[in-house]
Amino acid sequence: MTRYNKWLCVFMLLGMFLITIVPNAFGKDNENFYWKNSYGRGVGKIPTSHACTNGKEEDAGLCYKPCKAGYHGVGPVCWQNKASYGRGAGTIPGLHGCKKGKEKQTGLCYTPCKADYHGVGPVCWQNGPKSYGRGVGTPLVSICKTGMTADAGLCYNKCDKGYHGVGPVCWGNTPPGYVDCGAGFAKNSTVCATITANQAAVVAFFLGTKVIPPAKQALDAKKMAQLGENGKKTFEAMRPLMAPFKAIFKNVKKSKPGAMISQVKNKWGNLSDVQKFKIETAVKLTTKGSSIGGQLLLSNGQINTINLIRYAADISSVFDPSGLLAVAAAYIYPVYGEDYWSND
Repeated sequence: MTRYNKWLCVFMLLGMFLITIVPNAFGKDNENFYWKNSYGRGVGKIPTSHACTNGKEEDAGLCYKPCKAGYHGVGPVCWQNKASYGRGAGTIPGLHGCKKGKEKQTGLCYTPCKADYHGVGPVCWQNGPKSYGRGVGTPLVSICKTGMTADAGLCYNKCDKGYHGVGPVCWGNTPPGYVDCGAGFAKNSTVCATITANQAAVVAFFLGTKVIPPAKQALDAKKMAQLGENGKKTFEAMRPLMAPFKAIFKNVKKSKPGAMISQVKNKWGNLSDVQKFKIETAVKLTTKGSSIGGQLLLSNGQINTINLIRYAADISSVFDPSGLLAVAAAYIYPVYGEDYWSND
């Protein structure tokens, strides 16, 4: 790798750090990334009945658009109700032509066909095509009890406002100013791509499937020098959380983000007030006077626990050769609607 490319990687990784760690502004609606909020809505129940909606009619267990007047449906095809009928044998015209009420056709006299039919010899044929397609049939709609909604053939309790259902789970809708980002919401597509790429990278290293690239090593060394003794103090203060974090992030690929964050909060709650104070103080000292969002976060006595732990994990990650704290820093984000700014 050339010197130019090495420094390019360093600056790219630095940009990734700033995007993923620093909130845009102070306030609950300005986090760069949230995990999606969700809750269970119970086991699905069998519908009370099935029916067609939107004016469609049932035929052979599927729903179709009704045929137009004069036609009847057989699956996806509408056929003329009565394509033809006989009008009797023709008679030979007299000297003055056909009798009154008859019409001459092919040298014989016939009774005129009914409206919307035309005659061909002794047969009256209906005007228009004999058949036409009415589209592919759609499945019957499940009819659920009041207060329930159908999803994948079962009935579930309706989700609260601001949520949408997928099977037995109600997921939060994408909030204004954010984009859908897999298991979370991001401020924009760039933030989404950066955070998900960072998560994949640190997990690959943590699970032993990748090695640290030289550019990352250079960045960590530079960051370690900048953090100095305060960075080491943050790492020492985080030691009580190392063992719990190892258990929480052991199956990070299989775990649900919301559940992991809940476990992180529980482990934080198990710390003593002295241990919490040490971590908070270390982050304050380390981020003081820097562009990192920790100082803004911790100003005026307002502390967001999730962000505090993420800052502490990120600061400590350069002192942790196992990669565990890097994984924690990449995954510890607030759950939308649950982990807002508070004095907890």
